[in-house]
Amino acid sequence: MSPKQRQQRSQWIAALGSADNIIRLEPCALTRLRVQLKDAALIHEKRLKEEGVQAIVPVGDDLFHLLIGLD
Repeated sequence: MSPKQRQQRSQWIAALGSADNIIRLEPCALTRLRVQLKDAALIHEKRLKEEGVQAIVPVGDDLFHLLIGLD
């Protein structure tokens, strides 16, 4: 993992409300991550988009798909 990718990962975790707020995080396609959160109110969509997430798609009350592209 490159330093840029490490930085991006840290920023995404912070924008998801911290590592403690993440119940599950897994790839669900080449271009998406599925994330389940303890408290969905803590997600910072603007920050995620500023850090390269193309879109945030709610799938349920606490479940989201992050569209991240192929990078």
